[in-house]
Amino acid sequence: MTIPQMELSAAVLTTRLDRMIKQELNMAIHSSTFWTDSTCVLCYIENKDIRFQIFVPNRISAIFDQSTAAQWRYIETTLNPAHEASRGMTVDELLMNEGWKQGPPFLKKTEHSWLRRLTNLGEITGS
Repeated sequence: MTIPQMELSAAVLTTRLDRMIKQELNMAIHSSTFWTDSTCVLCYIENKDIRFQIFVPNRISAIFDQSTAAQWRYIETTLNPAHEASRGMTVDELLMNEGWKQGPPFLKKTEHSWLRRLTNLGEITGS
């Protein structure tokens, strides 16, 4: 599996976890915003022209079953708390990490001050 495929699979997992939290745990969540540091995932989500082999459209369909393109935003890797866990931290280090527990500082501000959606994602080619 390629890194873009793994990132796309993680995006599917994200939307499924969001649905599970909303439905099965009966939590009142009015809206969800999904963050990724993968511009490939954002390109796939924003794509309207290029057709891909089976893997990508199946994942994109699963993402759109639970979200819209407007709900997805880019976060720089250095601000992405999910990156902490993927870089070999011990459980104790992770539990002591404020970024992991509370997320990036900008999320505590109003949504208007959050990072803007990327508009120039570059190009993606079909495969």
